[in-house]
Amino acid sequence: NQEMDEALLHFERAVEAKEENVEAWKGLGFVHLQLKETPEAVRALERAHDLAPGDADVAIALSRLMDQSDDLQGAESVLSSFLTRQPGNPEATKLLARMKRDATVEENFQSSDTGHFRLKFDGAENASVGALVSAILEEAWAQVGADFHYYPPDAVVVILYARDDFRKV
Repeated sequence: NQEMDEALLHFERAVEAKEENVEAWKGLGFVHLQLKETPEAVRALERAHDLAPGDADVAIALSRLMDQSDDLQGAESVLSSFLTRQPGNPEATKLLARMKRDATVEENFQSSDTGHFRLKFDGAENASVGALVSAILEEAWAQVGADFHYYPPDAVVVILYARDDFRKV
């Protein structure tokens, strides 16, 4: 999209002109987010968060990105840092509570990375199920990607929960 490319160029120039320009870093992060360039979005939003740790938009967007990238510890750290400056923010408080609940349920989960998917599941006894699900996901990735002419640039996190854990989460 030409408009996004132009916006990206303007924000990059603004950052070059003034390294401490929070709004430029924030804009750069959100444009990268729109372009589905997750690592670049995380880097820009981390810089914006460093400069303005009390900015709710940045803290929430960054923590969600980190959570989606399976960096739960980083996401919790960003939200905790934000909430020390802006206590009582309902969205951040709710998001942090959900992340902590998920972390409690997933603390003993195994992880398997196929390149296109990061599969998480409970315990070594489910490794054979994990291998089967990984194979099915890879097959679906190829078929759906071909059908829609789109392949996600980042690994997709897939979490398999036992029934009771699913209800908790």
